[in-house]
Amino acid sequence: MALRTPFSPMHSDLNAFLFAEIGEDKAGLVLTVVSAMARSGLDPWVEAARLSALSPRAAAQMLVPVINGSSNGANFGDVEAIADRLVRLLPKGATAPVIRATGKLMVTPSNAAWMVCLVLAVAFLAWTMTDRSATVDEGAARLATNGDTPRRP
Repeated sequence: MALRTPFSPMHSDLNAFLFAEIGEDKAGLVLTVVSAMARSGLDPWVEAARLSALSPRAAAQMLVPVINGSSNGANFGDVEAIADRLVRLLPKGATAPVIRATGKLMVTPSNAAWMVCLVLAVAFLAWTMTDRSATVDEGAARLATNGDTPRRP
């Protein structure tokens, strides 16, 4: 049984590309596309979705500096050939994630519902805090003016 979209792995159509091996760096660690992008300060899922919208040649050209910049001094050989091989793993027209490279939140039906719930929860908390503070202030004022101390029944 296939999982519904909210419960499926994040952008599983991009996983073949993101978790593909590039090679070993000088420390002997296996470098994957996801780790190369993370080392370069890029969001791997955003970048993979962006690359999948480009032509294969343009995507490979964009991937070369990412590979070179994250190699940690290792020599992978023909980086252009590696980039071409990796780009073939990209799906065509992958869906972009909710948060784009600009860092701005996109409003989609699924996260709009969460935003409405969050706003309602904050409004409810503000209302209950205001209501209780007014009751405490009234009681303190009554005690201060009457000089009475609270009596236990």
